[in-house]
Amino acid sequence: MESAKGYSLWLIPPDKNYQIFEKIINGFSKEYHTPKFIPHITLLGDIDQEGKLSKRILIKKSKEIAKNIGEPLEITLKDVMGETDKWWKRVYIDVNVTKKLLEIYNIANNKFNMKIGIYRPHLSLLYSNSLEINKTQKLIRELKNEFDGMNFRTSRIGLVDTNGKVGNWKLIYSNS
Repeated sequence: MESAKGYSLWLIPPDKNYQIFEKIINGFSKEYHTPKFIPHITLLGDIDQEGKLSKRILIKKSKEIAKNIGEPLEITLKDVMGETDKWWKRVYIDVNVTKKLLEIYNIANNKFNMKIGIYRPHLSLLYSNSLEINKTQKLIRELKNEFDGMNFRTSRIGLVDTNGKVGNWKLIYSNS
């Protein structure tokens, strides 16, 4: 089953875009019996998997990262893609890495003392470790050019408790 451990720091799209992605995610959830989740671009995952930090400290660090964003980040979407070996990327939209996005990623990495390598931002549309490959490929073909070049601006950060199954994940902090 789709589950994780620790916390994640997400960039959350503005309302107009949020609603577009939420409709797709919820539609896939209903059709393929997969979990629903908040539309987001993961800035940093696997935070505090050992459970050593209090929620107060996690939120404090998230607020400090949010302050570093300043002007809203320009997010440009690219191709719809899929990976059959990663349930969190079964169907997703690739995101263009900008200098500012990479800067915020590095700030988050440093703030949480993480040593994560190359940043490959994406916006997932479907979480699944069991959807058949031919269905995954069909969805990718159907959505192939749907989002390429779409862009939006956001400065909204969410800290999410991602311990356990996706359906139990909780947004514990958002800067807006």
